[in-house]
Amino acid sequence: MKTVAVLGGSGVSGRAIAEWLLAKEGTNVRLLGRTEAKLRKVADSLNDQRVSIRVVDAKDQVGLRAALDGTSLIVVAAPVLDQCAAVAQTALDAGVNWLDILIDNGPKLKALTAIAPLFERAGLSLITGSGVHPGLPGVMARAIAGHYDTLQKVEIGMLMSVDWNKYGFTDETANEFVVEGMSFKTAGWVRGAYRKYWWIDPRALRRIDFGAPFGKRGCVLMELEEIHGLKQLYPGLDTAYMAVAGFSPLVDWVIMPASLVMMAVSKKAVPTATKMLWNGLRRSAKPPFGITVTMTTSGDGNDPVKLVVHHEDAYWLTAAIAGATARQMLDGVITDKGLHSAALVADAHQLLADIEAAGAELILGTT
Repeated sequence: MKTVAVLGGSGVSGRAIAEWLLAKEGTNVRLLGRTEAKLRKVADSLNDQRVSIRVVDAKDQVGLRAALDGTSLIVVAAPVLDQCAAVAQTALDAGVNWLDILIDNGPKLKALTAIAPLFERAGLSLITGSGVHPGLPGVMARAIAGHYDTLQKVEIGMLMSVDWNKYGFTDETANEFVVEGMSFKTAGWVRGAYRKYWWIDPRALRRIDFGAPFGKRGCVLMELEEIHGLKQLYPGLDTAYMAVAGFSPLVDWVIMPASLVMMAVSKKAVPTATKMLWNGLRRSAKPPFGITVTMTTSGDGNDPVKLVVHHEDAYWLTAAIAGATARQMLDGVITDKGLHSAALVADAHQLLADIEAAGAELILGTT
């Protein structure tokens, strides 16, 4: 029996990832979190004798090290962007492999890159960015790449419509969301060059048809590390980017810019900016809800292809991707040591098949 620790096990994504892991025979799940009552509530809802809980704060390296005893993998589903270096060091000391669903931001990548050689020397995997973004775009592109003699163009659009009133997020999770907004960069490979834009630059805007029930939406290019990886894997790529739709005009053009300015002026403004943003998101949340990621590709040797992945719950989809990736690590499908993007090392075809079997909608066709 292998035991997987889920850091952030009482959260929305943590619980869903645990559910995925328990669907695999021979796997125990250890939920890690700061609040015993929340952990017990999740454990009771999972109703499986293979689930255990450990109360621990990610900042407590001694306590976290003890909580990892007897585990082979830690899935980081907690908002620990500012603690990545310490948590990764603890995982290394415990001799466990790492998988996270954290966003691509500078401090995370810097911390994991610094410790990566030690993971590799220890024969351990350090797999980062397993989710919708980062994670899914690279998987989708790799699943289709074999369709062409030379993959030349990958254009991806993502629309996420969430009923924010449904979730009771912690302050840390809300702050991470704001940090993501702060670290948002507008860039992508366009016509043979990596181009960076100001987020209101018309050249960074795309109008993408997401199909029913969302229709056509305006989107802006969003930088992702895995896009660089795709360019390395497929040198013939001329254009490769992901563009994301906004939340609402109020949030996109008033609250978000105001929040970013406030936080740029003073870190003390983060709580106020966070509150402003969350209030705006909740007030503007309206159906239809769901997440759609649509990709169109073209290249030499075959007809253009369109692939769409859809689910009614964005957090479910993130957890499904992470859970499917964790299973591949446990099964020895992913054996890469050191630091790697989950989007570039997972078995793309198997991952898409797994999430489709679990309830995601996949639509594949030519354009």
